[in-house]
Amino acid sequence: MPLKPPGPLTALCLALVLTSSPAWAREPIRSPADRPISRPAGITEPMGPPTPPPPEAVVPAELGDLPAEERAKYRLHPGDTIMISVWREQELTLETSVRPDGGISFPLAGDIHVAGLSVEEVRQQIAKRLEEFIPDPEVAVIARQLLGNVVYVVGRVARPGEFPIRGRVDVLQALAIAGGTTTFADLDDMRILRRDAEGVQKALEFDYSDVVRGKRLDQNILLQPGDTVIVP
Repeated sequence: MPLKPPGPLTALCLALVLTSSPAWAREPIRSPADRPISRPAGITEPMGPPTPPPPEAVVPAELGDLPAEERAKYRLHPGDTIMISVWREQELTLETSVRPDGGISFPLAGDIHVAGLSVEEVRQQIAKRLEEFIPDPEVAVIARQLLGNVVYVVGRVARPGEFPIRGRVDVLQALAIAGGTTTFADLDDMRILRRDAEGVQKALEFDYSDVVRGKRLDQNILLQPGDTVIVP
């Protein structure tokens, strides 16, 4: 039996239903990508990397990977590994790491404090001490692994971890090296942990919002080897 077309009264009822439906029923369904993203309460600053790090911030594993000028400037730190050899003296060849106290030991030369010295300065010190035992010693010193000059960035950053650095790197630049903060990071309650010469650790405050507004810039300190930046 064929269906009858709707009469005028039926069509009028359908029109009234459609025009009186709530606004949400007439809105198109948005995909998650189209929906606005709400920011957590209290966070008003951008989440991306705050300050681009200097291009020379990350240290290559080998000193030979650095330009000649940078090789001459590099200062050894605890944890760095160096190779020492003396020409025609096979028994005076040694690969050693700089101890936590900044020193190394070498046959005949004894203990030498090398932290803070360049490779050339270390070579000169060893050669001077060996002169007592070897006429005109020809000493070579090569940096093998530069692992001592590191800082740590942990917590709510894109790439938390250990970062070898060289040169002068401040807190904002370290955050940039770590990929910037994540969405729910507490930007105003960061801490920098630092140990003094006696091994006592202290916490330094860092208020991101103040620093990026140009206030209390003394908080944006230059980091020292072993410092840990905590982003809660």
